[in-house]
Amino acid sequence: MPKWVAILPVYNEESHIRNLIPVLQKWVSEDMAERAVVCVDDGSTDKTREILERAGLRVISSDPLRHRNLGKAQAFAAGAKFADKVDAKIVVSLDADILDPTAEKITSLAREIERSKFNMLVATQLEPTVVRFPGSAPKMEYQVIGTPYTGPRAIKMSALTPLLNRNPKWISLFKGFAIEVALEHLIPNKSRSQVSFYTDKGFRKGRRKQNRQIRTAIRKIEQRDGLCSKLREFRKTNRAFAKNYLAEMKKKHHHMR
Repeated sequence: MPKWVAILPVYNEESHIRNLIPVLQKWVSEDMAERAVVCVDDGSTDKTREILERAGLRVISSDPLRHRNLGKAQAFAAGAKFADKVDAKIVVSLDADILDPTAEKITSLAREIERSKFNMLVATQLEPTVVRFPGSAPKMEYQVIGTPYTGPRAIKMSALTPLLNRNPKWISLFKGFAIEVALEHLIPNKSRSQVSFYTDKGFRKGRRKQNRQIRTAIRKIEQRDGLCSKLREFRKTNRAFAKNYLAEMKKKHHHMR
């Protein structure tokens, strides 16, 4: 049974999935007894699934009956269920459009969490960047690129037990938010961290796509906070109404006596 499972949610990725296929094939071939890849088709309408299956990769559906596009979080959940069935210990969540993916980076991320005390590690990059200061020559420095809402991540299966047991809070967040946002809320701060890799090319999405995802994540968090505030206000109003109603009923009962 594989110890590590790489989960790749896909939705209409035929334009760039071919870049990742040889990386996944190489990663599994390095230790076929300990590693597995599961691609989760989230209702693709192009040739994504056909391309992956032709390459010999395992493909499952996030919605086997109706083949709907349920979102990346639901696709990840389907991949986590597969990992649980094969008794995996660690999952690595990937994106089909990562820049310059390598088998070595996937392995490094899995090994790092295996020996760490954390339940989730998010990959960030130390990439070479030209830094310019007034009055001095430009110089090359490594700077952190990536955020908790964008990078590939490794997660211990033990941390996903509530999801596998269909905990209502987990299920609600997985249905309503992106996977990155949901996991950042559900896995406590003390149980997650970031790990940075020195690299000349990014093990991440393009910056424009990263920025768009960050804005979406922030908007989702703000929406959630707004809904929670409204719910608290509704509960407060409801309790006040119930209290007044009971008081009126007691008065009526007293007068009837």
